[in-house]
Amino acid sequence: MHSERSHGRVYAGTVAIDPAKPIAVFSHSDVRVDPAASPCLEANWIAWPGEGGFGVLITLDTLFSSAKFEAELTSQLVSLDVGVASLTVVASHSHNTPSLDPCKPLLGRCEPSYLADTAAAVARSIAGALDGGHGQPVTQIRFGSAEVPGSCFRRRRGFSLRKQWPYAGIDTQLAPNPSVDIPRTLRLWVFAKQDAGDGGTHFALVSWPCHPISRRSTRLISADFVAVIRQALRDRLSTDLPVLFAPGCCGDIRPDLRAALLTHPRRLLFPYPFQTSFARPGPEGEAAFDRGLTGAVTTALEYLQALPVRSGVIAVRGALALELILAEQDGGEMPVAGLDLWGVQVLGLGAEPSFYWTGALGWDAAAPDRLLTGYTGPVFGYLPMDRQIPQKGYEVEWFRRSFDLQGRYTSDIAVEPAVIDTCRNVLDRLEHDCSAGQENV
Repeated sequence: MHSERSHGRVYAGTVAIDPAKPIAVFSHSDVRVDPAASPCLEANWIAWPGEGGFGVLITLDTLFSSAKFEAELTSQLVSLDVGVASLTVVASHSHNTPSLDPCKPLLGRCEPSYLADTAAAVARSIAGALDGGHGQPVTQIRFGSAEVPGSCFRRRRGFSLRKQWPYAGIDTQLAPNPSVDIPRTLRLWVFAKQDAGDGGTHFALVSWPCHPISRRSTRLISADFVAVIRQALRDRLSTDLPVLFAPGCCGDIRPDLRAALLTHPRRLLFPYPFQTSFARPGPEGEAAFDRGLTGAVTTALEYLQALPVRSGVIAVRGALALELILAEQDGGEMPVAGLDLWGVQVLGLGAEPSFYWTGALGWDAAAPDRLLTGYTGPVFGYLPMDRQIPQKGYEVEWFRRSFDLQGRYTSDIAVEPAVIDTCRNVLDRLEHDCSAGQENV
């Protein structure tokens, strides 16, 4: 386990990462999409000086990051004379984006030129900011939140047809389940210096736990609702404000967009012959969904509250061996990143975690001082709770082929103890380093 402490200053920036030519996206890997029709993808980042180089936190408009992308980014930064002490990359999990993960070809074809161009663009943005200024202290953190009603639990037990004997039965389907109470709080943190009203806002951090699959067109490159949230913040704070987005724990949550089965082509019905299913919105539905998010941002900003501010940033890294939670798994790990951002703790998992994990770790999904998210670093697959494993379904079994995952979940191996132990070790180290840092201020 590795930790890194900053010296109190922060640099922040945003950079466009739209592809330079037509490219495949995750939703349609066999179709090359023209980026000129919808320029909108971004990387937003913060960097802080520490011992041995800079710590860097980046959020990307993409489905997943990857070890290949992070290695390329580190190499590009080093070539620009930026030493990297720690690197944390969080993907927005937006589906209509080009791939940056060559390890999951069935989810989307990764074009090496786009990966290299994206790493180069982010590296130049960071290096340029470091060369052009001295960084700014964070002396004020304000927190706001609001409920957004536009999401739904997506695991539902119901009757379905099967391709093998027995040809019908009760299964866990990828279908709307409004009976499950899920977290719906949009949270935002505004990091600034005391004169925030006079250009003193450095960056914002936002989280809302929901799959970014709310656009009506799957054949356009899109950051999805993440871009709507960013624009709402910039309209109210600053036009060029860096806005970092963390998806939260949304492995089993998606936009609450439904349709009667009679409106679906026959190929989409299997295996849901009698259930309501998820659907893409029409123009009115997409606009209504976006208004809900914009309204939540406005409400959250109206009721900002000040939080205690610690000195600087601390980054801690850990990892969980996948063979501890998956049967028939040989090698591999789930990275766990811990960050303390001037008193706001962020715990990032290299997985698509069920929303239940927030409660399992003793955290509050609406807490003002801590955030649990997935999609951090290389992602191995979904991370269900032990209670979900016997139920099977996409988040337990069906995803494995698309993610090229060798191992499998089984009721014979308890997932929760190993994950909780790893996370608590990271958090304990983070809190220890924070306490030591406060004693030395």
